[in-house]
Amino acid sequence: MKADPESSFQPQNISQELIDIVPFLLEQGFSLTQLRQNLRSGFNSKPMGLGLIAVELYSWLNQYANIKLSGAKLQKIRQ
Repeated sequence: MKADPESSFQPQNISQELIDIVPFLLEQGFSLTQLRQNLRSGFNSKPMGLGLIAVELYSWLNQYANIKLSGAKLQKIRQ
């Protein structure tokens, strides 16, 4: 998830697996078709704008993420 550099983190569950945000986004009214079209990775991909839902997503992730790796922590891991 690309977002605010100050608030962003990689959310993981207790098993150190990434948390799937698709169920949350479906609850917010996005369709699976929209998500499949907009949440692609790779060459020429663009971030999907979430608007005000981004604040709610951060709150949801904060609640369910047992592990939160910030950009600084990830940079150390990748070196």
